[in-house]
Amino acid sequence: MRRGLKDGFTQPGLIVDEMLRPLQAAVDTPVAEDALLKPFASLPPVPRWPRATCPEGKNSIPI
Repeated sequence: MRRGLKDGFTQPGLIVDEMLRPLQAAVDTPVAEDALLKPFASLPPVPRWPRATCPEGKNSIPI
């Protein structure tokens, strides 16, 4: 993107506006109502292992 700006090659404002509209709608959607995030609500909680007792080491996640 920086190279395009440097060379004077950018998208027309109309294209940018059309791209930003759905992104802004996604940002404005509350997390509880977001259809893409709803499947995560039904996942079981991930257990937290204390670093001192983690079986594979202090930076690993048991599988």
